[in-house]
Amino acid sequence: MSEIKLGRMSDDELKQIITGGANKLGLSFDEKLTSKIVELSAGYPHFTHLLALKCTENAVVEGYKHVRIDHLPIAIRQAVNEAEGTLKRTYDNAVRSCGTEKYKIILISAARLNQTEFSASDLRNMIYQQTGESISQPSLTNYLKRLVSDGSSTILRRTAKGVYRFNDPRMPSYVKIANELV
Repeated sequence: MSEIKLGRMSDDELKQIITGGANKLGLSFDEKLTSKIVELSAGYPHFTHLLALKCTENAVVEGYKHVRIDHLPIAIRQAVNEAEGTLKRTYDNAVRSCGTEKYKIILISAARLNQTEFSASDLRNMIYQQTGESISQPSLTNYLKRLVSDGSSTILRRTAKGVYRFNDPRMPSYVKIANELV
């Protein structure tokens, strides 16, 4: 057996997953909810399926045939609890027991860049957009020491001087989903 790299799916393909599944069940999805699920999934059908499933389960339990945006918060909590253990463990190890929220802010900002690779400058700009606080390059470098390696032992990988990527390409979606309610 060999590993096969699958690319990300387009937003339209992800929307088709949601609407196709809903149609087969005789349900409909709120367009705002569909767009939000696609945004959080960041091209990965695994997360599209998981979030749509959890939203659908909650709507059906409540007796609804139309799945609404207000089904999403509970679905996110359920999806995070059921997400693949490796993603959850890697993320939790990166952000816990640090005594600061900066690691979480850095990872959320990196995930929201929606880029396969990103520069430290891109990351500092996104942190500023997210928090309104600027972070100096030396300060960011200090935080990144705990999050980055040249291999796969950390959540982020250095690909060139000042250029980074998530080790697991699904991680940006997981980070966004796990922090959606924060």
